[in-house]
Amino acid sequence: MRFIVFLSAILLVSFSSLSMAACVRAKKASFHKDPTSRSKEIYSVGKYFPFLPTGKKEKGYSQVQDMDGKIGWVRSRDLNWHWNCLAVKVQKSKLRSGPGTQFSSAETAEKGESFLDIGGEDGWIQVQNADGEKQWINLDHIWKPREAMRMSFEPEHP
Repeated sequence: MRFIVFLSAILLVSFSSLSMAACVRAKKASFHKDPTSRSKEIYSVGKYFPFLPTGKKEKGYSQVQDMDGKIGWVRSRDLNWHWNCLAVKVQKSKLRSGPGTQFSSAETAEKGESFLDIGGEDGWIQVQNADGEKQWINLDHIWKPREAMRMSFEPEHP
């Protein structure tokens, strides 16, 4: 009996991890009001922008929620369901060469900029931009869909 409960718990955790966030994999993706290319484009985003899927799909589009809580539609083929991505939620955040304020900062990320999450430590996440550059950002400065939160800091590579 304990084995069945244990196995059920493992399966539940495994299947819940399948409902990961959706990350933009295209160079640019449009966020639409309705699931059609003729629908009004609300805005466009770049590679690695994270969305929280609602579970609805229609006509080659997936319904998603953005970091401001807006619901819209993105072409399903422009999304990746296996990456962990994040977006800057504060107006500006310094990107650093290492995990801490003692490391140099050559660039600033602005609200809405998106990155691939490749690992972290002590309140910092190492990120990669669409050009492949790697830097670190403060965990308090980012938005990540709750389904995409990792339990470990093992690196993930697309």
